[in-house]
Amino acid sequence: MSAITVNLPSKMKAQLDRWARKEQQKKSEIIRDALRRYFALRDFHEIRSRMVPHARKMGIYTDEDVFKLVS
Repeated sequence: MSAITVNLPSKMKAQLDRWARKEQQKKSEIIRDALRRYFALRDFHEIRSRMVPHARKMGIYTDEDVFKLVS
C-alpha cells in the first residue's frame, strides 16, 4: 500500500472521527470504502454515457423500455 495526505475541513474530520468510533473502523478503511464507491459510480456514469446513444438507436429511452425487453 501507499500513503497519501489529505486535507479535510474540520467539520468533515470530526464526522470521520465520529463514524470511525461509532462503526469501530479505521479512518483509512472508511476513506478507502468511500473511494471505491466513488470510482464505481464514476465508472458506471462513464459506461452509461457511452451506451446511451446505442440504446437510443434501438428505441430504448426509459427503464420501462429496458424492462419490456428483458421480461
